[in-house]
Amino acid sequence: MRAWYLCCQFCGMWFSPFLHECDHQYLSCRRQGKLEQGRRRPRRPRLCCYADLNSGAGDMIDNSAKVPGEREGMVQKNRKRGGFTLVELLIAMVIGIIVIGGLVMTYQKFVASVTAQNVSADLQLSGRAAIEFMTREIRMAGFTQSTGDKYKFGVEEAQATKLRFTWDQMNASTGPGDLEDDQEEIITYYFDVTDGGIKRQLNEGTPNMSRQPLIGGPDGQIRVSAFNFTYRDENDAVITSPDDNRAAIRTIVVTLTAEAPAGRAGMIERTFVNRIRCRNLGI
Repeated sequence: MRAWYLCCQFCGMWFSPFLHECDHQYLSCRRQGKLEQGRRRPRRPRLCCYADLNSGAGDMIDNSAKVPGEREGMVQKNRKRGGFTLVELLIAMVIGIIVIGGLVMTYQKFVASVTAQNVSADLQLSGRAAIEFMTREIRMAGFTQSTGDKYKFGVEEAQATKLRFTWDQMNASTGPGDLEDDQEEIITYYFDVTDGGIKRQLNEGTPNMSRQPLIGGPDGQIRVSAFNFTYRDENDAVITSPDDNRAAIRTIVVTLTAEAPAGRAGMIERTFVNRIRCRNLGI
């Protein structure tokens, strides 16, 4: 046993520096990338004797103990080259789906908002234009410069959804005071329930009758859902039977409700009300 112990001391004294030098060269080559691919590291004994020359004592040590920084670097490189796990991929997919879904919903809301604003602006413009056009003509009901029969012009038919009136256009060829059936002096506004539009009819009851849509109808997106006239007398009281009391009409209130589809926002509805003082009636 004594001889074996001395032999181990001798081997450890001579081979330990050589083994440490091999470890140092191997790590240097790996860091610099000079180690040929596929070349294996030379084996060294797992246990050997190391003799301390100063103390003369020898101990059994583990040469397979890690060299400082070696295993940490290898683990980090392996982690970098390992890719993604299935759990990481699933988490990334779920997060991506949530983000894409949020973007799609935001885009849809933005498109719906823009569509609703455009439809609302178009509806507002069309409704106001129709009301202003009717107001300009209804205000002229009963107008004439004739000093003769002043009551030849005025309201001829007054119903809830239909109004017919006349006014003198003062055509140069015929002169004032004559009711011409071809000079747009007989004007009718009425609500066509069948197609949801308001019509302007000229020269009703004559061979020169013509009709044109004012707002709404089957060809456009805008549809008139409600339209009516309210008639008031000189005391601003509502006339319950306006067609029987046409001479008492002084003010006409026009109420127009129109709607239009706006995609995902549904139907957009606007109501327009205008009070028209007929200044040529009753004078």
